[in-house]
Amino acid sequence: MISYPVMNVFKTFEIFLSQPMSIIRDRIIQICHVETSLTGVKNKIQFNISDEATQINVYNNPKMYNLLYTVLYKKKKLDDSKKSKVHS
Repeated sequence: MISYPVMNVFKTFEIFLSQPMSIIRDRIIQICHVETSLTGVKNKIQFNISDEATQINVYNNPKMYNLLYTVLYKKKKLDDSKKSKVHS
């Protein structure tokens, strides 16, 4: 499990993109947003990577969640578009 505090958007994406693309591309990705008032959890992003799936938990930061979710959605649409062109 990899856990990083939220620093800024550019640093977060640098960490996200530093993972081998096969980890992100070849697994089911789930992005979760968690709102909590626990004192030890402010803004943070936690990656849970297993052989089957990758889960990204975004704590107390709906803007970051929406940004990551939108990027994932657009990536899937692009991949689906490429696959349909190959099979046509």
